[in-house]
Formats: sequence, structure tokens, C-alpha cells
Amino acid sequence: DPDTKAITIQFSEALNGATSSGLGELGRDHYPKVHKVEFNDATTVVTYYVDLKPNMRYQILLENGYRTADNRPLKPYLLDFKTR
Repeated sequence: DPDTKAITIQFSEALNGATSSGLGELGRDHYPKVHKVEFNDATTVVTYYVDLKPNMRYQILLENGYRTADNRPLKPYLLDFKTR
């Protein structure tokens, strides 16, 4: 939905509070406009505040800069979605 203003990702354990995201294989034109990225107090949920366009495919690559509280890097994960 292009009216979506927040993308929320929940992790199975607490992270160290650092974020790391990059471009997917489709490049910069398919990365959403991100205004702010923030964690909840427990650092188990991260929210990307975004502007999205209709009928557009987007990609956000969660990179290994995301780390657990004991500094273990997460495996990179691609969020790939399309607005209606």
C-alpha cells in the first residue's frame, strides 16, 4: 500500500542498536525514501519511516551491520515488496 508510512521488522532477540541497510540488486531507484530508522526500547523491533509510491517495487537489504547484543552479525536479508 503506497499509504504505508512505517515498515516494522521484529527480531527474535535483542540487537546492539546499530542499523545497517543497503540497496538490493535493483539499485537506488528501488530503495524507498527513508526519513528515520529507530529501535524500540528492547532493541527487538526496528521501524523504517518511509514514503512509498504506487505500483513500485522496492528493496531494502538488511546488512550484517545489524548485530546481536553480544555482537554477532545477522545474515543479510532482502526485503522485496511491491506497492499497489
